[in-house]
Amino acid sequence: MNEKPSRKGKVGQSLDERAGLSVAATEMSFSGPHMGKILGDGYRITRLLGRGAEGHIYIAQHGSMPERTFVAKVGLMPLKSLEYIDGIPADPILREAYILSHIVGGYFPVFFQSGLTRNGYSFLIREHIVGKTLSELVGRNNPLPLRLVIGVGAALCEAVATLHRYRYVHGDVKPQNIVLADLEKPESLRLVDFGASGPLHQTPRLILSDADTEGTPAYMAPERTDGVRGATSADLYSVASVVYELLAGTPTLGDFSYDPREAKAYLRSNKPIPCTPLSVKRPELPQELLRTVERGLDRDPQRRGDWVLGFREALMACQSSVQVSKAADNVNLSTSEDLSTGKLHRWVRRVSRLWRS
Repeated sequence: MNEKPSRKGKVGQSLDERAGLSVAATEMSFSGPHMGKILGDGYRITRLLGRGAEGHIYIAQHGSMPERTFVAKVGLMPLKSLEYIDGIPADPILREAYILSHIVGGYFPVFFQSGLTRNGYSFLIREHIVGKTLSELVGRNNPLPLRLVIGVGAALCEAVATLHRYRYVHGDVKPQNIVLADLEKPESLRLVDFGASGPLHQTPRLILSDADTEGTPAYMAPERTDGVRGATSADLYSVASVVYELLAGTPTLGDFSYDPREAKAYLRSNKPIPCTPLSVKRPELPQELLRTVERGLDRDPQRRGDWVLGFREALMACQSSVQVSKAADNVNLSTSEDLSTGKLHRWVRRVSRLWRS
């Protein structure tokens, strides 16, 4: 095709103007990996990235821009009908497409197209962000340098606050959903995966089973396990959990983090969050930073608060406490695609030692 892909393209019969959905021009076969299949107005699937709870994730290309790659998400099962919750598609892939098409900001991937194939599978096409997720940068017992954490944490707060200004909550803020295109530029941060997102202050609903709670328990606010959705304070808890892990090198729920059912059970138990205090893990950290993260992890959403930008200001207030050696400024922190995770971890550890010297 010679037509340049549009940012919010529509092909075929419109299903619902509220969601900006479209029917794909080409029907897909879902008997296995979908290599070579075409979505929408010419996005051809070329490589499988993985499979998540919501669907398969692929790399796709468009004939008019062969040098550029896109991310394509395709649902696991065909939809029997289009259902909505508070005016937003209930299907997580179409919900992500809806929200991405309604927000503008540098901290989110660019949305191009979404819709249904003729046999009923939901899909979306978005920008492919080349970089490293925070989960790739921080390993077990491998805390990151304070300057890097402050920059990344501040950018993450701005991203989440922008989403809140558009009257949405993310619902699944975690290291795996945060991508850095350039380690030396925190503003290159991108927040992805909006499958658990929803409108701000959505009416709480009764949880019938563990499967009804969307999000990742290891980074989920305790009240989320009781069905409370749509509160900005829950996103703040997740942001604080991410910042804690970047500083401590371990998740807030410790060993409970690796089993979703155990994590949910622990959150519902009303026991204290089992993370080792940062004052023990990183005694050199500024006291104000320790208090800020501790407050963000408070079980009580009232004591925790919900002002994400206030959390950002507290992080930035600690910036003056960071002493950076000249040697650290000379370390190459390239994030090219051919950089292996092992090499990246070694570079991060090296920079960490230099920044603390």
